[in-house]
Amino acid sequence: MEDKEKLVTLKYVEIFEAVQRENRNKRRELAEQFSQRNTFHSGAHEMAIIKLELDCIKKLLDANFRILLEVYYRNSKPWTNNDEIFLMKRIEKLFQARFNASQNSLRDYLNQIGLRGLSEDFEREANSIYFNSSV
Repeated sequence: MEDKEKLVTLKYVEIFEAVQRENRNKRRELAEQFSQRNTFHSGAHEMAIIKLELDCIKKLLDANFRILLEVYYRNSKPWTNNDEIFLMKRIEKLFQARFNASQNSLRDYLNQIGLRGLSEDFEREANSIYFNSSV
């Protein structure tokens, strides 16, 4: 079990770092695009950043689910209720961690670039991603 956890962590960290790099690059691209249109401090820019962060959460949840399936359930079918509970708990734990980190990151970033902050839609949309995730 410990070896499987290490493998899950290694695979997830690799994907996490790639998704974070992509997210940073896309934030820069968005900043350039909205600056060129003189709409840097607009609600549209804010919503584009929030959507980008929500997409990041979705990618990480989906990737983690695929990794868990690959590592723990590659050769075991059919699933039991315990398997589903295990997967749901793991996805929920990751969702809560990513949601909190994204919320803090977004708040800091939006304040840093002079936008008003998180919209009320962020939590609703993030929860929608969680409830529509693979499990």
